[in-house]
Amino acid sequence: MQQFAALLRKDSRPVRYLVVDDSVFARKNIIKMIEMFGGEVAGEAGDGLTAIAEFNRVKPDIALMDITMPQMTTAPRRTSCSWISPCHRWKGSRPSSASCASTPRREL
Repeated sequence: MQQFAALLRKDSRPVRYLVVDDSVFARKNIIKMIEMFGGEVAGEAGDGLTAIAEFNRVKPDIALMDITMPQMTTAPRRTSCSWISPCHRWKGSRPSSASCASTPRREL
């Protein structure tokens, strides 16, 4: 497989990812792609509750999450992760409980 130039943060360290999917097959393929692009897999989870715990433990730069997973619906997942790290951006609707407008966003 072709190795690509690493995606780096501003501090020149690799971008750290948390991969969350209930399909082991999907997680492993996503992890291969992350590694191919020079990223660092900080952790992985197979369900929503484990994802919240891992997010808190490893503090990734980016969390790649499946839309539907066991033990978590979309709204609580966004709210829980926002509570852990309210400055992260969400693709799609912003969690109503997070107030990021007055908080500086993390930069990679």
